[in-house]
Amino acid sequence: MKIGSPKVSVIIPVHNTDKYLAQCLASVRNQTLRDIEILCVDDGSTDQSLSILEMCASVDERIRIITKDNGGVSSARNVGIRAARGMCVMFLDSDDFIDKRACEKIYMTMKASQADIITFGGNCYPPSSATAWLIDSMSPRNIVYDGFDIDIIFKEKSRPYIRCALHSDFLKRTGLLFDEELMLCEDHIFLFFAYVRSRKTVFISDKFYYYRFVRADSIMATKDQDLLEKAFGHALCAERVFEDWQENGILLTYANEMLEWYLSFSTLGYEGLRFREPDKSVLMLRLKKGLDRHFRGLNPAKPTSYAGSTGMRHEARETFEQVLSTCIKTGIKEEMPDFVPSNSRILELLGTERHVSLATGQYETVFKERSGYIKRVLKRILPLPARSTRIMMDDLRVQITSSIERAQTIHDSSEAIYLLTLEYIRKKDADSLYPVAIEDLRQPL
Repeated sequence: MKIGSPKVSVIIPVHNTDKYLAQCLASVRNQTLRDIEILCVDDGSTDQSLSILEMCASVDERIRIITKDNGGVSSARNVGIRAARGMCVMFLDSDDFIDKRACEKIYMTMKASQADIITFGGNCYPPSSATAWLIDSMSPRNIVYDGFDIDIIFKEKSRPYIRCALHSDFLKRTGLLFDEELMLCEDHIFLFFAYVRSRKTVFISDKFYYYRFVRADSIMATKDQDLLEKAFGHALCAERVFEDWQENGILLTYANEMLEWYLSFSTLGYEGLRFREPDKSVLMLRLKKGLDRHFRGLNPAKPTSYAGSTGMRHEARETFEQVLSTCIKTGIKEEMPDFVPSNSRILELLGTERHVSLATGQYETVFKERSGYIKRVLKRILPLPARSTRIMMDDLRVQITSSIERAQTIHDSSEAIYLLTLEYIRKKDADSLYPVAIEDLRQPL
């Protein structure tokens, strides 16, 4: 590392997140470790994100702004990786934020351990958005791995999301970058590429990262509106991992674990088994293509001829058998497309209505309906038995807590942009002509 280089580089890809960006940047600027660089890669934003970045850069010289045409979050992160000068490289999405101790603790851990990767924990924001599975998945234990072990991926709390920091020497040695062709789960797949190359991986239990769940316009929210397309996207991502692991000569070593993960990941946790026809058969045939390509030796009459298939758990075995059953029943031999088709293309090919899940953006409607139900119950609460009263009050408490937390997230974001503007005005000695239309960003509670 060059003399004078920062200890930590925090890479922040930015695209149309002006309502959350100031809070994100404030969390990095307020780190207890001051010797950091904040690499903000504006990925063709069309809102006021770039103006906010320029405001921040004018009052904090640690902020470096790189602008580029829109190419997706993976492209933006890769630009950041190439420009990073710190020993320790971290990633932060522009609608999320981190604990003020994050950079210091991660840097000290990496320096002391000489690890290639440091993986830490995370929290959901607001807390009411957390599920038991997410809380558990983002709660790692303190443990060190020398070299690669399959337990890093399937037993430790290493996934989901990019909750890790990477040593700059590791990135240079491996040439590791994000796959810019993937529009879904790109961070998930990056971890499969990274961990298998790491000479030393350290997990720490500190929960430094705060994930905002979930913006209505985020990739995660919009992709959930078409489950079949999401399943196709997962299958494509998994097959990219298979290709990489085959090149490294380790895929068949972990065939059982990878085959089971493929079946689960590509069926959205086996939810794809509940798809209606013809969606279900289309998905089964897509999985068959992946199995044939990466786990050769299939004999439809003898499912166990797939490498590693004999040790699968019940759910994976059921999926595996449904894949074979569908292929045998339909007799279809054509190759499925390598790309993830658009919604309109799927409708054109299948001639059927798409089946969608409850989009996160519909939360407010559900909440209003639930609130109306609670109000009606409360009008009749006195005649209810004590147990029913407690249940209703608990229900009301949950709803009120969720509402307050959601209001607090709006307040925090609004306060961050307000404070940034005041700081900018003091720095520039200007009391007129805000560079950002503040009232457009401050949201009423």
